[in-house]
Amino acid sequence: MKNSLVSLCIATLFSTAAIADSNPKNGEWEWEGEYISGAEMKKGGYNEYGTKYPVPGPRVELPWNINAYDELPQMKTARFKAYKKWAADHGIDASNIEANPSYTYTYPMGPGAPLDVKNIMAGTFTFEPGAVYAVGQHPSWETYVVVGGEGEFYNYDRVVKAKPGTFVLTRPFDVHAIKNTGDEPLEVIWFWWKEDDQAFDSIHVGGLPFMPQECWTDDDPQKHCVMPPKQIAPAVGKEAEAWMYSDADK
Repeated sequence: MKNSLVSLCIATLFSTAAIADSNPKNGEWEWEGEYISGAEMKKGGYNEYGTKYPVPGPRVELPWNINAYDELPQMKTARFKAYKKWAADHGIDASNIEANPSYTYTYPMGPGAPLDVKNIMAGTFTFEPGAVYAVGQHPSWETYVVVGGEGEFYNYDRVVKAKPGTFVLTRPFDVHAIKNTGDEPLEVIWFWWKEDDQAFDSIHVGGLPFMPQECWTDDDPQKHCVMPPKQIAPAVGKEAEAWMYSDADK
């Protein structure tokens, strides 16, 4: 089940990009545009394979699949390192705080990953029962897809109860957190990516803890904040679009 859901998530993400400019009509997606890129397509005719798309042939020297659960190490999140840096900059002793042992991640796809691509990163998260992924933020877009277990996903002071099949979208700099509220591991597929017209290279910039003084100083990671401890005014109108597609005016 895990492997098929991982493949489905990745295939869905890329296939929907081709129809992103079309609108759903009567519950169905329709493509009314004309494909014009590629050498064969520019010729205007179909090739010997019955398609207008180029056919480069099997890329036998390039990897095209991997099982993240079986073939990759389960790594501890590096966000605690960012907290330790903040603590050192503020004269706070954080020498006894280590990576949260109750959740791990894998990194099968992205820059420098086994499946090496430029503008997207993808992997898995595994949260043990009761695990808290404390409030933080980062510049990249991110999507979480729940494939096993149950949990709560937070966006500022909003919360959704998630189960297998739930998609959660985090826009650039959104303050977000995760908590496993079930009795079994919460299994999540995550995607980071960069929109084409973002002026800065957001995909290579890591996450930071949010309000670390209030939310990250407790020795027990399960007590860390899942919501900001102070109210933050909603972004509405044009403010809601800030940082999503371009930082040219910042």
